[in-house]
Amino acid sequence: MPVVLRSMIFSALLTLPLIGLGCHESGGVHQIDTTRTATKPHAPAKPGMDSAERFGFRKAPQMASAPQSAPMFQWMTPEGWQVLAPRPMRDLNFAVGDPPSIECFVSSLSASGGGVAANVNRWRQQMGLAPESAETIDALPKVDVLGYPGSLVELEGTYSGMRGDQNAENSMMLAVFVPAGDRTVTIKMIGPADQVSAERDNFAKFATSLQGNASDAPTQTAAADAHESGEGTAHESVGGLAFDVPQEWKQAGQRPMRLVTYTLGAAGETECYISPLSGTGGGAEANVNRWLGQMGQPPLNADALAALPTITVLGQDVFLVETGGTYTSMRGETKSDYALTGVFVTMDDTSYSIKLIGPKADVTANRAAFTAFCESLHVH
Repeated sequence: MPVVLRSMIFSALLTLPLIGLGCHESGGVHQIDTTRTATKPHAPAKPGMDSAERFGFRKAPQMASAPQSAPMFQWMTPEGWQVLAPRPMRDLNFAVGDPPSIECFVSSLSASGGGVAANVNRWRQQMGLAPESAETIDALPKVDVLGYPGSLVELEGTYSGMRGDQNAENSMMLAVFVPAGDRTVTIKMIGPADQVSAERDNFAKFATSLQGNASDAPTQTAAADAHESGEGTAHESVGGLAFDVPQEWKQAGQRPMRLVTYTLGAAGETECYISPLSGTGGGAEANVNRWLGQMGQPPLNADALAALPTITVLGQDVFLVETGGTYTSMRGETKSDYALTGVFVTMDDTSYSIKLIGPKADVTANRAAFTAFCESLHVH
């Protein structure tokens, strides 16, 4: 089914001033006058000793606490929209309808996000539709979002969901793909076709009301800090995950139980790798304590685990583990003066163990790059 373009409706909307626009239902006029602010998750205050000192492998200098992240977005909430908590890959999340039968969400991705044609055709596949040509996609109507021209998409069909396990007939998707400088923002609304169609005006008003804060510059992220300091990165993907990786990290061959492995450091013996596990994989506490055991360190109880610093990976706050000592590999080989930095994250029915391990000097030198690598992860 071809893309349904109703550019005249949106063009008319976009020529009106934002303040005072209403949603016309049953002859009434409803004022959109609620403003919300989305904030990025941030790490809690660091305990008196950092994790490296707690585990006893070095006397680390006290690091200044990271500044609290500034708000990411501001927007106008249409009447009848319920603001929900953010979810993985959803910076803003709404339920629409009474009872709620429509979902609307905003996702912010690094770099190009794959490009407009790839995303539009992926959305068409989710709706059971054949792909469109690049020329047709280039001709989609444009909507001004965050100061950039976003491509407006309207699709009707049978929605199969992102996992392909749904079968919702007579569905509609409204979406805007916005290349916004060094990141990509997508805005999507999905639900029963008749109900989504009734929310078309509100979707347009919400999309055009979206604003980013100037203080939320990319230089606040670890990935951009690494880029500005001269550390080039490459955008790669594997096993359904995409990420930014330092160019000096070299991808190694396939390894058992790993999605990807990189080697780095002076002698190339330091490794950074992602290991997928089914389900919860035993949970964060069990895995963290297993890592500590490999480094000859005692386990942490629940309170000590909760005191660890956190970073945001795949939309979740996860513990950042830093330890060192004598490393004992799974084969029983021992290596002294080693260090390990790692995170453990569970997403849907899969968990990921992400670790940087090697000689202490290499791990210390690549700590910021590892954090940026983890924070850049997103579903591909």
